[in-house]
Amino acid sequence: MNNQNHLFNHKTLFAFLLLFFFALTANSQKQICRIYFDDGTVLSGIGKIRNDNTIKLKLNDDDKGTDYDPMIIDRIELERDGISQVYKYKKEVDGFHKWLKVLIEGKVSLYKYDMSGFNFATIPNSGFSGMNTGMGMGMSTPVTYYYVAHGEDFEVSIITSLGNISKNFKKTASDYFKDCPVLVEKINAKEFKKDDIFEVVKFYNTKCDTENASIEIKAEN
Repeated sequence: MNNQNHLFNHKTLFAFLLLFFFALTANSQKQICRIYFDDGTVLSGIGKIRNDNTIKLKLNDDDKGTDYDPMIIDRIELERDGISQVYKYKKEVDGFHKWLKVLIEGKVSLYKYDMSGFNFATIPNSGFSGMNTGMGMGMSTPVTYYYVAHGEDFEVSIITSLGNISKNFKKTASDYFKDCPVLVEKINAKEFKKDDIFEVVKFYNTKCDTENASIEIKAEN
C-alpha cells in the first residue's frame, strides 16, 4: 500500500510539473508589437504591456528594450500566431487608466476589457499584459467589460458587462444613445439586449446619422 501511495504521489507531482511547464511555455511565447505614436512614428519589435501600463519594446533579441509612456502612443497592435489585436490606452470615467481592445471606431467607439481566459493580452506577469486578470485557472466566472466613448475621446464609460452582475443595460444604453430615438425604442423593446452591444454600436454609427433610420431594420451580423 505504501508503494502504491508513493507511486501515486510521484505521478501527481509529475502531472503538476507538466501542467506548470506547459503554462510557462504558453506564456513565454514571443509577441510581435507595433507601436503607433502620436507623432506618426511606428516601431515594431518584441513587446509587452508592463504592469505600470508602459510598453516595453525590444527591436531584436539582443536589444535590452526601451519603455515607452502610454500617453505618447496612439495605439498598439499585438500579434501572435498570425492574429492581430489593436489596443488603445483609455481612462475610465472616475476610474483607472487601462489598455482596451478596440472593437469598433466611429461616432461611438466600442472597447473590450477581458478579465479571464488565455487571451495573450490579458495575462499579468506573463510578459504580455498589464491588465489585472487571471490565467484562467482559478477563475470561477469569466468577466468581460464593454466600454464606449464618443469618437476618439480619451475617457470611456462602461456600457455593460458579461459574466457578472452589471448595470441595468436598458437604462444605461437608453441614456447613452438618447439622441437616437429609434435605437432607444429598440433597446426598450428588448430587440437589443446586453449581449448585442456590438450590434447596438454598429446600429448607432450606421443608422442614427440619417433622418431615414428605419425602425424596421433587420438585425445585422
